[in-house]
Amino acid sequence: MPHWEYSVKELDEARTVKASLREIDVSPKWSREVC
Repeated sequence: MPHWEYSVKELDEARTVKASLREIDVSPKWSREVC
């Protein structure tokens, strides 16, 4: 299983969720609107 690094550090783990869509086919415009 791959190990992914995130650019965000030092977050409150009780209140923060990290998610990513690495293998989804979307346009750059749509991906900016989601983020």
